[in-house]
Amino acid sequence: MTDIIKVPDVLLPKGSVDYTKWATVACDQFTSNPSYWQSVGKAADNVYSSYHIIYPEIYLGNDESRRIERINYNMEKYAADGIFDTVGAFILT
Repeated sequence: MTDIIKVPDVLLPKGSVDYTKWATVACDQFTSNPSYWQSVGKAADNVYSSYHIIYPEIYLGNDESRRIERINYNMEKYAADGIFDTVGAFILT
């Protein structure tokens, strides 16, 4: 019999990563507010943060290729730096 549900492997930042800087929240009330994203960018400056590997909607249409290149670079750097643990888990969002 085939398994109906399989536990996926999920990449989660290791305990050495500051989760208060890792988390990035995009609530509808803030999504279109440039000053909000500027403050998030300042808080995430020079630390591992999911902010560096997401593309906030507010930036669509503005220098997209450069932003996408930075996102790709950061994803590869995070993997190379070994900041993730692979965990078999479900994540409820």
